[in-house]
Amino acid sequence: MQHAKITRTQHPVGHGGFHSGLISTVEGSPDGVRSANERPVTSFSYVYDCGSERSDAFNSEMSLYPAACDGKTDVLFVSHLHADHINGIDRLQAMEPAKTVIVPYLDAVERCFSCFPILSAVRYPVVARLL
Repeated sequence: MQHAKITRTQHPVGHGGFHSGLISTVEGSPDGVRSANERPVTSFSYVYDCGSERSDAFNSEMSLYPAACDGKTDVLFVSHLHADHINGIDRLQAMEPAKTVIVPYLDAVERCFSCFPILSAVRYPVVARLL
């Protein structure tokens, strides 16, 4: 008999955000009694935001993530582009790369402003020092 198992974790990373979840379909015993011997049939893992201002707390939680996510990240949701919610994405992608990344909608002006620090550092280093 199959049933769903849902695990959601609010990782204690201090100021920032790092939430993960795993939704599994598991095969139980034919009589419907749940036991420790249940085996996963399928799973879907996700991360909602991935960052923190406290690197020590974030690093500790990130080291535990691969075991909790069934060895994969299906979807990464990014709520907004503040550093304390995104500064761990590069590490997540290096460990368990997300197959799909969903980011907030940015209009043309917001896209220009979000790219400005990168462009100014590459093409206009004097401006980058002023930021």
